[in-house]
Amino acid sequence: MRYLAYVALVFFAIAATPAHAIDIVGIPIIVDGDTVEIAGKKIRLEGIDALETDQICIDANGERWSCGITARDQLNQKAGGKLWKCHVGGTDRYRRSLASCEVDGININQWIVANGWALSFVRY
Repeated sequence: MRYLAYVALVFFAIAATPAHAIDIVGIPIIVDGDTVEIAGKKIRLEGIDALETDQICIDANGERWSCGITARDQLNQKAGGKLWKCHVGGTDRYRRSLASCEVDGININQWIVANGWALSFVRY
């Protein structure tokens, strides 16, 4: 019985691994703080949620500022115009590829969270 449970566990682990996992490599168009486009493929940075480009924030002095545009611009400043390698692990409900991306050996998903322009968001 223990053997059957082990076989079932291995089967489900293999079945849960996407057979179509791919890498997308190229120089992106930065759409917003958590979405880029490479070679016509929309890519949602997996595991994070960034501000939308039309989102407005209020600073400590009560002043409004375009925080969504700033998040996009910070990502563009860090990694725009550089070669990205995105490891696709699935798709979201909008048919965007969900991926973890690297630029110059830096995990961009982690970088944008560590620098305060996105939150860790495990749903995506």
